Amino acid sequence: MLTGNMREVAVCKLEAFDLDSNLDLEVGAYGFDAAERPPLVALARERAAHKYAQTFGPETTVLIGDTPAVLRAVLNVTR
Repeated sequence: MLTGNMREVAVCKLEAFDLDSNLDLEVGAYGFDAAERPPLVALARERAAHKYAQTFGPETTVLIGDTPAVLRAVLNVTR
């Protein structure tokens, strides 16, 4: 999970649609972690790797979004 939102805002948005239980929010990266989204991809991968003791690369990373900022993050993931 990564978002430009603060963690608390993201949780509220996800809870509104009962989506919070489908994500591990502990390994997410949030707006307070970086000003731009592309660095959040690496941070979320690092947190997930630390928690789950496995590597998360482009082949195991899925980004879904609706802003140009997410598109920039997607382009960074494929490199």
